[in-house]
Parts: sequence; C-alpha cells; structure tokens
Amino acid sequence: MSDYLIALKATSAEVDQPSRSDIFGANLSLTTTFRRNLETWLGEHHLDRQVAGIGEVNGFPVISLTCTAQVAQRIPEIPGVEWIMPDDNHAMRLQREF
Repeated sequence: MSDYLIALKATSAEVDQPSRSDIFGANLSLTTTFRRNLETWLGEHHLDRQVAGIGEVNGFPVISLTCTAQVAQRIPEIPGVEWIMPDDNHAMRLQREF
C-alpha cells in the first residue's frame, strides 16, 4: 500500500470576502463530508479491504489516504475530487486506521 493525497474541489464562498475562520469552517465541513462519502463509496465498491487508513478531517481541502494503486486509480470517480497524487514524503500522514 502507498500514501496518496486527495485534493477536493473548493466550494464557492458564500460571502464576498471570507475571513480565515470562514475558510477554515468551510474546509472542515468539506473534508468531513468527503471523508464520510469516501468511506461509504469504498464499501459500496467493495474496496474497503484495500485501504489501510484515511486522513483526519482538517482545515485544508486535502485528505490523505493509504491504499492500493487500484483504489487510487478509482478515486477520481468520486464527486468532489480535484486530483489525487502519491504522497511519497508522507506529508499529511495524519490518519486513523480504516
């Protein structure tokens, strides 16, 4: 298994000039929802056994994932994914086991 970073598509700001707090809150909500959807999607596609860990929710629109290459190739199918890339340096390996 390898580590990957999943970048999420940004949501449109609801205010003209969002504060840092607004941005943090929006990203926290985005990563929380995506993480939940990712867990559901993995189960529905019977890929959950090919995942060792999913990153914790955070204030950045990025989630880390430790999984097989087969799972990583399918991640772009999930709505809301901007891109996925290998995390060879383990830059965001803040995750709990799946």
